[in-house]
Amino acid sequence: MQTRELLLTELDTVYELIEELPYQLSYSEFEDTVYEMRHQEYKMFGVFECDMLVAFIGITIQSNLFYGKYLSINDFSILNLKNSKNYIYELLHYILDNAKLLKIRTVVVISPVDDEIKSIMIKEFSFKENSMKLLTKIMVN
Repeated sequence: MQTRELLLTELDTVYELIEELPYQLSYSEFEDTVYEMRHQEYKMFGVFECDMLVAFIGITIQSNLFYGKYLSINDFSILNLKNSKNYIYELLHYILDNAKLLKIRTVVVISPVDDEIKSIMIKEFSFKENSMKLLTKIMVN
């Protein structure tokens, strides 16, 4: 298993993973959106198993007056495989460990994630004990 930042040259690989989700984006729309988000320092990370992308997260690190510096989880996708829980742990450890190094205390989840992922984030990463806050934004259709 390998976790690393994804390159813009790997967008086709990321698209293969997210096209199963309810995003309903064509590849062209997906590519355009990723390039538009670059000005926000949008970064993509993935977990690979045997050279196959099995989990993907898109983040930005932003600041505002209320939260200060915070990590925003904008996109999250994972293949529904036998080891998918391990991939979630691996990806979240990678992202949150780096957030701690940057002295980030708030994580805002704006990507639609299921309750299992939220539960893992709360239980396994002990946000309150580590003085990090987890906030989820309710998506309105």
